[in-house]
Amino acid sequence: MEDCEDGFNPDGSAVEPDDCGFTAAQGAAQHNAVLNRTHTRQTSAGLALNLSRQTEHHQFAVGASFDQSRVSFAQTRQDAWFDAGRGVQPDVLAAEVASSSVTGNSQAF
Repeated sequence: MEDCEDGFNPDGSAVEPDDCGFTAAQGAAQHNAVLNRTHTRQTSAGLALNLSRQTEHHQFAVGASFDQSRVSFAQTRQDAWFDAGRGVQPDVLAAEVASSSVTGNSQAF
């Protein structure tokens, strides 16, 4: 649509027809927004154990811990239009397309 940046004549034809291949009605029907969605999920758990002992001259301590974490992230996009209130209304006929995703986990002892 950037090729139509010069606008349209009152009859709906493009001001620069060599650059713009749309009429005003066709240009208005084009998507002018994108609806981006994200989903994130993260879980983590841990366990720690510590044992200490004190004698007359010394104090002893021993411990261990375990931590685990998992994360997933996904982002999608869908063609849409701006409504009169500048909200985004998705085109229900347009597919929701995955644009990025990440999964991972970590463990520490």
